[in-house]
Amino acid sequence: MAAFHLFPRLPTELRIEIWRLCLPRRVLELDYQRDDLLLGPKPPCAKNAALTDSNTRIPPALSRVNREARGVALESWQPLPEPPSDSPDLAEWASEIIYGGAWLTQSPRVDRHRAQVVHLNWAPTQDVDADWPAQGDPLRYAMWVADQMPETEISIDASLLEEFQYRPNSEMHPWTREEFGDLVRRRNAFTVVVLDPLFIHGDFHKAARTGLFGLLGDAPVQIVHVDEHARLNRFVELGGNEGMRLSHDPFEDRLKDRLQALSDRLKDRLQELRDTLTAVFGPDDNDVAPRFVPAVMFRYCPHNCAPK
Repeated sequence: MAAFHLFPRLPTELRIEIWRLCLPRRVLELDYQRDDLLLGPKPPCAKNAALTDSNTRIPPALSRVNREARGVALESWQPLPEPPSDSPDLAEWASEIIYGGAWLTQSPRVDRHRAQVVHLNWAPTQDVDADWPAQGDPLRYAMWVADQMPETEISIDASLLEEFQYRPNSEMHPWTREEFGDLVRRRNAFTVVVLDPLFIHGDFHKAARTGLFGLLGDAPVQIVHVDEHARLNRFVELGGNEGMRLSHDPFEDRLKDRLQALSDRLKDRLQELRDTLTAVFGPDDNDVAPRFVPAVMFRYCPHNCAPK
């Protein structure tokens, strides 16, 4: 890419706006994914937890360009907001996220003006580190966090809905089915990730040049609605490029097969999602149930950790 040597001579206000356009729009992940349960004993990415770290704690790459760019990058890069003290269910779950496990020394951070999606990496079947239900209310907390930022979606994993289809009375649930229904009806729509995460491994510069993971490659987690066909295809095509690898067993070597495999799997999962929603909300509850928008999660890893 050719250098633009006149950039320092532009008016300060214009330079700042250009810097802002380079900032990533990240998915704000709440909690880690349970790789052993979600991805099996041989996960397709050995650095998955590190991806969550870089996606939620590392400042944008722009902060390392120069002093002016750093000021722009950090102007709205803030710790997660603290829930109100009179909401113990929110505070308990917030403490689980911020002070538990690998997040002991630093809380997750978010650009409140550029977060597109708040994604809850949690379902009761993944909460198996202890023999008691989740402390606090994870979904209500995710909804509260999204409410602190403008025009932000909430994303959940399909397994959270399926819990109430197949195990409606489990003691591991923080809510009864009725309580869960009442909670989700407080919002008009949810994004639902219907497949296991799809990992793309390979050359960082090649991935960054596509802009799929941010203009500077520092938005490694992306959630794409299934009706965004062109964007879905671009991610799959990136995984098929030389030096790149799309890590998912059902996909064949040829790009056409990968696209068809993704389409076939989505058809199956969308029908399963419709069945789940009918089971959870009832066949006659469409008028009051929120809209659930199916999506796919892509995670980019620059490390050579994809299984051969």
